[in-house]
Amino acid sequence: MSEVAGTILADDETLARFVLKREWVRKAHNTIKQDAFIPPKDLQLSVTRHTGISTEKLIEIGKSVASKTSLDFLGRADIEAQHAVKML
Repeated sequence: MSEVAGTILADDETLARFVLKREWVRKAHNTIKQDAFIPPKDLQLSVTRHTGISTEKLIEIGKSVASKTSLDFLGRADIEAQHAVKML
């Protein structure tokens, strides 16, 4: 268990990072680069918890996030909370 921004996360909890930039995707393997998880200068990097959310709902949320920007929803990258917390 870890606490991040006042929220308790189980180490094995899966988090989704919405992929909105083509440069985050390796063309050769269609895998996600670490850049997708590097916070911008303002440190405001968001992820979405999988807990209790269907794949369809996650996609809907991702498309909604993208619609509020000038970027396209390209997919999502999943990471276990324990690995994300280690990066903090």
